[in-house]
Amino acid sequence: MDLFISCSASRLDSTHHGLLRRAHTQINPSWRRAQRRNRQAFPRAALVRASSMLWRRLTDLRMNAPNPPSSTAADTVNAPMRMAWTLSLAGLLPLLAALIYAASPATRWMAGAIVFELYAALVLSFLGGMRWGRALALNEDAARLIEAVIPGLLGFAALLLVPVWIPLAVAMTGMGFAVWLRRDAGDTAWPSAFRRLRVVISLAVLGLHLALAAVLYLRSPY
Repeated sequence: MDLFISCSASRLDSTHHGLLRRAHTQINPSWRRAQRRNRQAFPRAALVRASSMLWRRLTDLRMNAPNPPSSTAADTVNAPMRMAWTLSLAGLLPLLAALIYAASPATRWMAGAIVFELYAALVLSFLGGMRWGRALALNEDAARLIEAVIPGLLGFAALLLVPVWIPLAVAMTGMGFAVWLRRDAGDTAWPSAFRRLRVVISLAVLGLHLALAAVLYLRSPY
């Protein structure tokens, strides 16, 4: 009898709980939808938290990683050489203008040749000054200092020859550029980029000297 009563009581209790749950569901119809949204929102929230942690970790790694070599340093190193090329190419313009003036039929060839020689002598002195400055900066021997004054003296001698025999003056400055090109191109104390610059510019100057010599041959009475 007691067993029957206890089974009946438990059955009534489960029935009572089922009725209460059904009644609660009917009273609040949005309960199931809220439960479904909660179950769907949990994986999204966990994914957002995991993504945030991963992003913070990647940010920390990026901040602590060594900086890769940037192109700014290379640009800083190459900027003086680019400027040297620009100025050197622009330095050919006075020689070219003087040559065109000397070759023009409507002008006096002597005036163009004189301007050409004046500028060529100036550039020779500049080349000697570069070697002088390098000899002092690197504490080279006295022979380098003596060598550095030769281009300026050669240019000065060429200017003295201009009123006497201008073709010889042109030959003298051309010889000075050729000799100094050979010296600088084979001098490993100069940077390789500078030696390439010297070869290109000096060959252009020598070509202009040959062109002026041809103009003098055609137009001068010598």
